[in-house]
Amino acid sequence: QGIKTRDQVVDDAKTVGMAFSQKDISDVDLINYLSTCDIFKFKDNGELIASVYLKRNTYYKKVDYLFVSRVEEIKAVEIYSLWVNSKFRRKGIARMLLFKALMTIRKEYNYGNDFVVSLHLNEADKYMNISFALYYALNFRKGAYVKHGPDDLKYNFEFIHKLHNPIDVI
Repeated sequence: QGIKTRDQVVDDAKTVGMAFSQKDISDVDLINYLSTCDIFKFKDNGELIASVYLKRNTYYKKVDYLFVSRVEEIKAVEIYSLWVNSKFRRKGIARMLLFKALMTIRKEYNYGNDFVVSLHLNEADKYMNISFALYYALNFRKGAYVKHGPDDLKYNFEFIHKLHNPIDVI
């Protein structure tokens, strides 16, 4: 179902935001932020069950071949928020929603099979241990400390192969 009103977006986003941050954000700032995301939700009778906010991006990798350097573009999808209502956790909803969202992006934007999925775990998030367990179970196996978010390696994607197992990073 398409989003019909600003209130639909703001109310759901604030519900999700309460789990991740204590900061209050204005409706205008929230709408501006959300306009950069692809938002996927499960709702039942108006109750928000789960949501995922994804951002499409392009990463850049410097490729040296013989005496020629070029920049290769890599399609990326960044996971900014994956949330499940506490009444519905441990039922596989997060995994299913993330899978369906990524498959939709792949189809709608013609990404094919060749794109990168990245994410950022925030140490201030009280559910980071749960997030880490989910993403590790989903086979996210490269990690590094970053300052800002998933796109910190956007212009240096060649370093992705030098990243470590997230358990070693922690």
